[in-house]
Amino acid sequence: YRLKNGTVNEGQSGFPCKLEYSMVKREWYLLWYHTRRHALMATKLANISSVEEKAMPAPVAEKLRQKVADLLESRKRQAVVEVVPAYNEELSRILYAFSCFEKEVSYDEAADVYRIRLTFQADESEFVLSKIRFLGLRVRVKEGRYLLRRMAEASSKALARYGQDGTAPLPE
Repeated sequence: YRLKNGTVNEGQSGFPCKLEYSMVKREWYLLWYHTRRHALMATKLANISSVEEKAMPAPVAEKLRQKVADLLESRKRQAVVEVVPAYNEELSRILYAFSCFEKEVSYDEAADVYRIRLTFQADESEFVLSKIRFLGLRVRVKEGRYLLRRMAEASSKALARYGQDGTAPLPE
């Protein structure tokens, strides 16, 4: 496979896991386990110059499958996004924005609130944030430390940029 600087790594042994499409970069990647480095790798399909199939004993392949599954599971993150009740009618649009993530939707009838539990890989956190920012006032993050911290950070920077400290009401 070809590196960013143009050099080609040859003779790398690995165990292919799955093909992934990056919504951010709009490119296909091969997710594979590098058996010498014992690391999970993601390589752009366009950067793969050649592939050679080699036989592997079934018990070794199963052990690698389990190792990869454990690695992927350990990288998963979850967050709960709540739909502001005034925008409940736009639920399908909101769900469409999160369509590339695993999600579970629940409805609290007493509060008239939809909650969306998102599951995503840790390296997709910024993409999730971009979707939340796109939805604007329609949603708010209720759970997910990283997302809550990043949203608070971005809000503080925006308020500071406009001369607000976050305590005074905004001018009309």
